[in-house]
Order: sequence, then structure tokens, then C-alpha cells
Amino acid sequence: MIEEFVNYYEILEISPTAGQDEIEQQYKAITRRLRNLQNNPDLNIQQEATRKSEELPKAKKVLLDPVERQKYNQQLEEYQRRQQQAPSQDSQGNDIASSSELIKEGYRLFAIGAINAALEVAKKATARYGDDPNTWALLAEARFRTNDTDSAIYEYKRAIDLRPNEAKFHHSLGQVFEKAKRNDHAIIAYNRSIELAPTQIYYALSLGRFLVEIKRWDGSVNILEDCYKRQPDNPQVAEALMIAYDGWIKANGSAKTLEELKKTLKMIDKSLAINNNSEITDVQESLLQLKNTYSSYLKRKFNGRPILGAFASLSYSGNFGEKFFLFGAIGIFVLYYFSCRPPRYICYDEKEKKSKADFAQSGCIGWVLFIMAFPLVILYNYFNNYTGKNNPSEDEYIREVVESMKSR
Repeated sequence: MIEEFVNYYEILEISPTAGQDEIEQQYKAITRRLRNLQNNPDLNIQQEATRKSEELPKAKKVLLDPVERQKYNQQLEEYQRRQQQAPSQDSQGNDIASSSELIKEGYRLFAIGAINAALEVAKKATARYGDDPNTWALLAEARFRTNDTDSAIYEYKRAIDLRPNEAKFHHSLGQVFEKAKRNDHAIIAYNRSIELAPTQIYYALSLGRFLVEIKRWDGSVNILEDCYKRQPDNPQVAEALMIAYDGWIKANGSAKTLEELKKTLKMIDKSLAINNNSEITDVQESLLQLKNTYSSYLKRKFNGRPILGAFASLSYSGNFGEKFFLFGAIGIFVLYYFSCRPPRYICYDEKEKKSKADFAQSGCIGWVLFIMAFPLVILYNYFNNYTGKNNPSEDEYIREVVESMKSR
């Protein structure tokens, strides 16, 4: 067994010159990733994630303390010097008889950040046990962690050739394709792992998260909603679904037709209803703000101020009799005000802006024609703004939400 010395820089995936901000940021990111990896169906990866989770707080504490970090750097340099001067230590792996022991040793080395040593063990494993697909998977994983994606793809395919129906190999190949930005190949590999292990939610969760990364919102929401139905108490699933909802809403929420608006609000409600105690409070706050904004679009907005100005100017000029102004004008004003209050979403819809909510705003109607047609304007506004497609109400939306909740 190779001498054990935990490489904190490798565990945090940072360079030896990384500053405090980068260390803090990586600590949070790696912590979340390891939490997810502890649910991986591969026992070796589970054990590696558990070991790294134990070492991670130590790494953060040492590297954030200038004095301790200096001592640690000296120890790391000394360890690396010993490894170079005594390469025969690496050959201790020759004493390990079985392929499973070599694989276990490889993942132990991954866990302490000894990636290059793990690569050497993996090479020995494939040389000795080339008919065991798990040795090729170990070598592929080592290549992947040294950023040699082309070799990793080749070696995972070797493992798949030896055992075509092993879901974990297809899933791991999908991760390599993902890193290589070969998105379509990654989706195919992830889907194959799901087909081979349909009850294993981990693989579906990986595909859902990947679709979020490449902004394929509809697909990610569909997959992650299914995961959430199966495991509503799984915090990783809940967090992934909330992020997918947030992305979908921001990508699709700019449309302000009534149906699109209702769909967006329902998506926000579903997201906020998720039983999630994660650290992504910024997403929750963003969703609450979006809900307030989009809910306001279902309220009504007065859209006829130019006409009121014209109406006021006529009354001020004395063109109306005193009694008519007192009794008739006030009544007409009230009727007109309520008639010219379309839903707010129309006022923000580029298509609807072209057809005014109040046709009298066209400016081409003379005073006489305007006075004669004004009752028709009011009738038209009532018909246009309070019936048919333009009669959404917040109450109506709330009723729909309540009914949908009852049906759950």
C-alpha cells in the first residue's frame, strides 16, 4: 500500500496558490457534490465520498490558516520528494492479488487526492486483469480526473464492451461526455443508464441536472418532477427541481399572454411548495419576487388617461352645460374609468400594444365625433376588457390553483 498523505489541494480541486475566497467557494461546491456522491450506486464512489467528506473540513481549516498552511506545504513537498526518490514504493501494489483489491486501492488513493498514484494502480489493474470491466472503469476514472477525456471515453467504452448492461459504466461515460461538451452523446449515455436501472433515481437525477446546465428547461423539469414524486424527502432532488423551476421561469416568464402567465405562476407556486431546506435561499427569494411581479399582471390597470385629459379640457372650456357636467359628466367619467381598465399583462404584451386597449387613443377622432361616439367607446371597452380572453382575474387564477391542489 502506498504511503498515505492527504493532498488537500487535490481534494478541494484548487492550485497551491489559491486564495481564501477560492477556498471558501470550492469548499461549498465540493461539499454539495460529495453529499450527492454518497448516494451513488457504486460502493467504491460512496466510500470515497465519505472519506473526502471527513477530510474536507480539515483541509479548509489548514489552508485558511497561514501558519498551518505553510507547515502543510512543507510536509507536502517532503512527501512528494520521498515519492520521487523511492518510486519502488509504488510497486507495493504488486503484492495485491485480486482485481477487486487493486480497484479498492485505486479509490482509496482518489480519496486522499493521490490521483497520479491511482492512475498507476489502474494501469497495473488493466494489465493484470484486462478481462475485468471494472479495472477499465477505474483506469477511465483516473484519466477523467487528470482531464484526459479522450482516453477516459475510450476506456469506459472498453468496460462497456465487456459488460454492456452495466448501468454505472454508461452513467460514468455520460459524465465524461458532459465534461467534454459533447452534450448529445452525454444525454444518450445518461438515458441508457436510466433504461438499464429504471429504479435507480441517482441516474435520472444526473440527467435532470445536466439538462439544467445546458438550459434545456422543459426536459429537466419533466425528469426532476418525476424524481421528486418518487423521493419528495430527498434534499438533493428538491434542490435540483427548484433550480430547474427557477431556470424555466426566467427563460419563459417574459411572455405575457394569459395562458403563459398562468403557467408561469403555477410553476412558481410548485417551486415554492417544494419541501426544501437547502442553502439556495437566493433562488427562493428570486421566486417570491417573480411571483409578486407576475401576480400584479393579473390585476387591472387604467389605460385611458389621454381621453380623461380631453374630457376634462372640454368641461373646463365650458362646452358642456353646468347641469350636464354635474350629473352626466361624473356618471360618464365613472363608467369610462371602469371600462378602460384592462388586465395589466395586456399592457406589457408587445403584441397587444399594437392594438390599444382603448381605440379612442388613436387620435384621429374629432371633438364632435368623439362626443357622439363616446358611449360606444365605453361599451367597446367593457366588452374588450371584461369578457372573453381578456377577462382573467386573480380570483380565477386562485380558484384554479386551489382546485389543482385538491386534486393532488
